[in-house]
Amino acid sequence: MRRCFFLLIVLAWTAPTFAQINYSFNNYLRYGKGTKNRGGIGYNAEYLENMANARLFMDKFTMGVRFLYDAPHEYGPSFLGIQKRYVEFEDAGLQLRAGTYWTLFGKGLAMNLFENRGIYFDTGLDGLRATYRSDMLDVILAAGNLAYRDMIDTSRIENYVLRGGTFALRPVEEMEIGGSFVDADGVFPSLNAPNIDESGVTVKAEIPEINLALHALGFDLFASYARKKATTTLRGLSGIETRTSYGEGIYGSLAYADEDGWGFTFEYKDYRFDVVDPFTRVDMNRPTRALPFQNPPIVFKEHAFTLLSRDPHQIDFSDEIGLQIEVFYALTSQIVLNLNASAASRHKSYKMVNGNLRTIERENRLLPSLAKEFSPFYEVYGELEWYFTEVSFLRAAFNRRFDAPYEELGGITHEKSSTTLPVKIEYDLGEGYFLEGEVEAQLFHDSFLVHTPDYTNLFLMTVLSHSPDWSVALRTEFSSIDERDEPSGKSFWVFGEVTYRLTSTHTISIGCGTERGGVICSSGICRQVDPFSGVRFSVLTQW
Repeated sequence: MRRCFFLLIVLAWTAPTFAQINYSFNNYLRYGKGTKNRGGIGYNAEYLENMANARLFMDKFTMGVRFLYDAPHEYGPSFLGIQKRYVEFEDAGLQLRAGTYWTLFGKGLAMNLFENRGIYFDTGLDGLRATYRSDMLDVILAAGNLAYRDMIDTSRIENYVLRGGTFALRPVEEMEIGGSFVDADGVFPSLNAPNIDESGVTVKAEIPEINLALHALGFDLFASYARKKATTTLRGLSGIETRTSYGEGIYGSLAYADEDGWGFTFEYKDYRFDVVDPFTRVDMNRPTRALPFQNPPIVFKEHAFTLLSRDPHQIDFSDEIGLQIEVFYALTSQIVLNLNASAASRHKSYKMVNGNLRTIERENRLLPSLAKEFSPFYEVYGELEWYFTEVSFLRAAFNRRFDAPYEELGGITHEKSSTTLPVKIEYDLGEGYFLEGEVEAQLFHDSFLVHTPDYTNLFLMTVLSHSPDWSVALRTEFSSIDERDEPSGKSFWVFGEVTYRLTSTHTISIGCGTERGGVICSSGICRQVDPFSGVRFSVLTQW
């Protein structure tokens, strides 16, 4: 791969000398200092991160490089040096890229590689990618190495060699037929050491995927099916042990939009890539699970409101069945109503009978179950958005969420439920001034809390800005939770932040106060964010 990478660099720089060279550059500096709290224990927290991205454009070539300085990193180990680099050639629908890249096959049942710096998740490949696109055919061929760093134990790394391809054929305008195949060889850390050890566990995964899309009469239909074969090899003191497991996943969606201003979307998922008993499920990093580069649609709503985005349902891509329906209707040209409902559960439950584990199946295998033994989840959401001027709007919503993971071995249900009423208003004051306000009230129930299983949360935010020069924001949150049940040991949090545009290319931001933390998710990937008290500072430079 390195030879190909340097070959493309040579080709780029030996292109015609009269080709015009353009560039772009951005630099993001973050600094924070204060205290965090984990498990009721406070500790000093300081991070200094600087991420610089540079790109050169010359005729049909693009070159990019990312320099990263994390010393220390807010999450994960320290790093200093070139983290990402690539060279890319594009002409007449053909694109060749060597270096770091991300890509998506179909809907992600076989492969969905992406990066999210907000939760410090990255499944980027270091290798080669070839893409061809035309009116009738899209093709992607990809190969490379992936070093996946565990989000909980950041010293733990899984190494993969991935090879795969995907195509989408459009024989007629209303139809698209596609397919993908991923071949992966993974090496897992030894159980006795945090570093990669070839004497540990290896996995050979083969994942074919097929999909079909139809578009007609205002309807859009999509269906996808993937099958996963995983062969694991354990090299131990007693010899070599090989096992093969099979799993599969189904995703489908149906959408409709009418010219009169209404429409709906229906989604369905049936992910059974690794349905296992509770003894095996305890190992979250088992090599037979849905692997890190598999990231299909979550099939429930991701929220922008603060209280709704904290501690959401955490999807299990290995074992979950569910559905979602969303309806929108334009009452007038300024008022839009949006309704959303989703539900999910595990496929099976287990019960210990006379010392043996007994499997319990759902009554209806096509739909999720709301019985407690299947870890039910459901959510209903309604939103009304009113634009009373071209840019000023009011958004009011109602949300009811119920999530109850069940632990068969102990017969314990961890029930979390909430009712939330958020309201947001953004008002144009004129002459570039904007006022934004947000109020969120929530009733929350957590069956695992000892002192206050039922409590209330109130979140308030005010932002005054003059676009694009500056903004001042104040976020406060109150809770009736007993401080002994709260990881931060507090019941009141306040954080203020000022952002100022120094020049057309430099924007500075500084904030201080306390942040509650919690579980934050994006595209089904979740991270525990510890409560923080202190100062945060950032500088964004863009040329």
